[in-house]
Amino acid sequence: MIPFAGATPVGYLGDAFGYWPTDRDARNGGYEVNHFLPAFGLHGRLQPSLDGVFRAAIDKLNQLH
Repeated sequence: MIPFAGATPVGYLGDAFGYWPTDRDARNGGYEVNHFLPAFGLHGRLQPSLDGVFRAAIDKLNQLH
C-alpha cells in the first residue's frame, strides 16, 4: 500500500513516543528544539543534520529485510 520502495512505516497509539526535530525545526528554534530534551532525560544540544542520521538509520534497517 506504500507507493514507493524503501519506506518504513512507523506510528504510535495514545501518546507520543518521542520527538525528532527536523533541520528546519532546529533553525527555527523554540520549545520543540530547545526545551524538550530534559523531558526525555537528555541533556546538551542537538547535533546538526539529525534528518540525515534518521534517514541513515532507516536505510540500515531496510537493508536487514
